[in-house]
Amino acid sequence: MSLQDLTSTEAVLAAIEECDKLGRDAFLDRYGFGEARTYFLEYGGRRYDSKAIAGVAYGKQHARPLRSEEFSGGHDTVARKLTGLGFYVTQPDRRWTTPIGAVMTKAEITSLYGGSIYGGIEPSNTSPNVMLYTDPSEGVSHGYKFDEWAVGEPGVFYYTGEGRFGDQELTHGNRAILEHDDSGRVLRLWAAVDGKQQPGGKLHRYVGAFAVDPEAPYVREDAPDTAGDLRKVLVFRLLAAEVLGYPQRPVAQPSLVRASASSTKPIELCDVHFLQKSVTGVCPMCDE
Repeated sequence: MSLQDLTSTEAVLAAIEECDKLGRDAFLDRYGFGEARTYFLEYGGRRYDSKAIAGVAYGKQHARPLRSEEFSGGHDTVARKLTGLGFYVTQPDRRWTTPIGAVMTKAEITSLYGGSIYGGIEPSNTSPNVMLYTDPSEGVSHGYKFDEWAVGEPGVFYYTGEGRFGDQELTHGNRAILEHDDSGRVLRLWAAVDGKQQPGGKLHRYVGAFAVDPEAPYVREDAPDTAGDLRKVLVFRLLAAEVLGYPQRPVAQPSLVRASASSTKPIELCDVHFLQKSVTGVCPMCDE
């Protein structure tokens, strides 16, 4: 008997349904599990003890449920199994600690908050965040040409969806953006500092927390795909939740706020918004 033999999404849903019917305490008592301390399964706007759900789900699929002492919980077992079956497992105590303006590689970001170092839209399975990476210098060759601050609308950022060929659809990362609030996730925008690859990926500066505009979440625009064929791309309208109205300039972590890779001179930042100024010395938020 092994947790690896749990392969049924329907079995997990049946365990969730039983937990809802019995209530958390009765469910845990019935099957001999304790309360989760780190990893929780989130489904339908509710939070469940991930190990208990996995053990009971095994019993829904096979002869009997797994007992708590028969398998271990954690990232490499329960969390990996449930996320592999399409469920969202999070660590609610994994708080966001990175200040606006900090610069990291994708590997450093992933080690702190989860996600992947490869894509431009990376929902995390271990923290309640969706990482959004913008790199206009590279993205324009794939038709990702709409990433920019809205002119005359402070705090509004337009972000191009994912999909290099054909019309972009509301699936995968694009769906994660659209439904981030329903899944309890925050959109975290990172902007490439320069185009040079480094160990762990390119350097990206943390711009801030965003939410998709509930009134006008996205529009479809014409743009070429990677092959040069015209198609429709999704352009999300993001509202700054953290950049505007920030009570004070965050204290940057000296080890993370680095000089530009192409210069020994530190990148110039806006004193109010702590964002990188353009080559003209203008802040994209306040035009000053």
